[in-house]
Amino acid sequence: MSKDTKMARLPGLFQRDGVYYVRVMVPLDLRKEYGTTKRVVSLRTSDSRTAKVKATTLRAERRVQGRAVALACDHGFSINS
Repeated sequence: MSKDTKMARLPGLFQRDGVYYVRVMVPLDLRKEYGTTKRVVSLRTSDSRTAKVKATTLRAERRVQGRAVALACDHGFSINS
């Protein structure tokens, strides 16, 4: 593959046994429950382009969810999963 066609690497994205995975941060309020700061999530694909799209989407969704929880807590709402 030439340099012109190489895709940029995405931090936390890796391949194991042909399947792509991504490391994601565990929200602060769940770290004690999970016992870790990061989790590994299977993207269930062996295609690098699909993996990058799925990883980016997953991270964006988690960021939005985290902000929604923080905003609700700031306004006195209790969030129970």
